[in-house]
Amino acid sequence: MGFIRKFFIAIGIIAAIPILLAVFLVARTQYRLVKSTHTINNIPPHDPVFSSPAYQQHFGNRTWANIDSFACGIVLPLAVVRPELLESDSAFAAEVLKIMWNSRMNTQFNGPPSPQPPAVGDVSASDSIRAEAVEVSPTSMAVTITTISTGFTGGLEVIETIINRQNSVAGVRVKYI
Repeated sequence: MGFIRKFFIAIGIIAAIPILLAVFLVARTQYRLVKSTHTINNIPPHDPVFSSPAYQQHFGNRTWANIDSFACGIVLPLAVVRPELLESDSAFAAEVLKIMWNSRMNTQFNGPPSPQPPAVGDVSASDSIRAEAVEVSPTSMAVTITTISTGFTGGLEVIETIINRQNSVAGVRVKYI
């Protein structure tokens, strides 16, 4: 009887080790993601996004009672970025903007992915929402969000990228207004 119990305990321990390892790896990955992601609720009124041409053109004449806004950013070590993207800030930005635009096209609007970064005037739309790239620079992009049924442009999404070689990091910040 003692041998069978010890045998099952040994089998249980051997089976538990890979499960515990998998749980540890998932938890570590989640921790790293949370640690490298920063969020700001209610972007301050002095933020440069409020004086940007995209904001002034689409929202400059509006008086807001309250602007629900937030920004989130992620910082990546340069070691995890493909080397060809680090050749210039614009190469890194083009890849990030292409990924962000394709994510919007695919998940939100069920559209086909694009092999290139978006250009000013590119549109993705569903039955109810329309997103249009209104400003694209070498390191950033601004997208307006419009409700199709009313024609009301009620959102602005600004994506900014930067490579900080001195600190060996690359960053992406997304601001939603």
